[in-house]
Amino acid sequence: MTTTIRRFQNNWFPGLLNDMFDKEFTANSPVCAPAVNVIESDELYRIEMTAPGMTKEDFSIRLDENDVLVVEMKKTTDKKEENKKLNFLRREFAYTEFKRSYYLPEDVDKNNIKASMEHGVLSIDLHKKTEAQKASEVKRIEIK
Repeated sequence: MTTTIRRFQNNWFPGLLNDMFDKEFTANSPVCAPAVNVIESDELYRIEMTAPGMTKEDFSIRLDENDVLVVEMKKTTDKKEENKKLNFLRREFAYTEFKRSYYLPEDVDKNNIKASMEHGVLSIDLHKKTEAQKASEVKRIEIK
């Protein structure tokens, strides 16, 4: 599976578990993408991504012009160890990056998307439109 743009889970739910969750986030994995949970309630959809050791500053979340939700993460670590008595120097560095994109379902209120980071889990709440919002989007066409 590619982590690039997909129909937000094949029009949201069909094949959800088979398609969205077929890669795991592990240090030894050639694909660096976190495990993802998608939860639906009456009020919202919630995307949860496991990201142990990451901070909210490591993430960038945006909604592009095509109503695609883009979640990106970049982290660089640089460790240096030196011991003059034993005459050794060790330096390790790592660069981790991933990007996941989702087409949003039509019932998402694009003005009411919130994100939070707690205990190594990034949560993105995609609130659903109210019935009043849905009704106001209907365009009436006058017949002349």
